[in-house]
Amino acid sequence: MPKESNKKPIPVIASFNKEGQIMPIYIQVEVAPIKLLEVTYCNEYADHYFYRVSYVLHNFLMDAYLYYYFDKHVWMIEE
Repeated sequence: MPKESNKKPIPVIASFNKEGQIMPIYIQVEVAPIKLLEVTYCNEYADHYFYRVSYVLHNFLMDAYLYYYFDKHVWMIEE
């Protein structure tokens, strides 16, 4: 697993399209999964996907960065 101090592993529910692209739909930052409001940016790098996402937590609009690392099959969040 990557060892970045400002990133932490997070459970994610994602969907794949016909072309094999993966898109996050829900994240779990506390007990229950939270539906993402939008994915405003997505980019593919050599070893990971990068997403900029928005969601509501305790009535506050939150922005975060999600990373999906291909080799370890792990999602990480940076808030």
